[in-house]
Amino acid sequence: RARGQRFAYVVDISGSMGQNGRIELALGELIRSLAALPDFAEFKIALYSSGVQVPDFQKSWLRATGGTVNSVKVWIDNVIRAGGGTEPMPAFQYLFKSGDDPPDTIFFLTDGIIPPETEEEVILLNGSSRRRPSIINTIAFSADASQKALRSIASRTDGVFRFVPEGAGRR
Repeated sequence: RARGQRFAYVVDISGSMGQNGRIELALGELIRSLAALPDFAEFKIALYSSGVQVPDFQKSWLRATGGTVNSVKVWIDNVIRAGGGTEPMPAFQYLFKSGDDPPDTIFFLTDGIIPPETEEEVILLNGSSRRRPSIINTIAFSADASQKALRSIASRTDGVFRFVPEGAGRR
């Protein structure tokens, strides 16, 4: 659950996400979350590994309409593959670039070990906007890696930390 009008998704697509159906589960949850947004809401997606990938049609905030969510699904199905390292900072830098309104709420998911400086860099970036900082909900996906940093980021931004164990969501 989240509050606000602008929602951002920072989702790990590193090589380890290609194991055991993790990327399919994570991206499926992303699409379900987007589809559940009211159509007045806006969103941005920043998928990361050793860099950041965003839909080519995402020039600014996207409206959460059925057509837009379907375009995101097509983009994910046709373009996104797991690979690379676990470096989320380019995705956060993309979200907080100057000239764009910052998100109200961010969902940050990883299954890997994030660089040790990530926690402080995210907090600094989040506090650099001209308005109240974004709430950052963090999700440790399938592995115990980086849970301490993810818990801290969530706690320091009034967000919620969640751990999703391996095999969750599968039947």
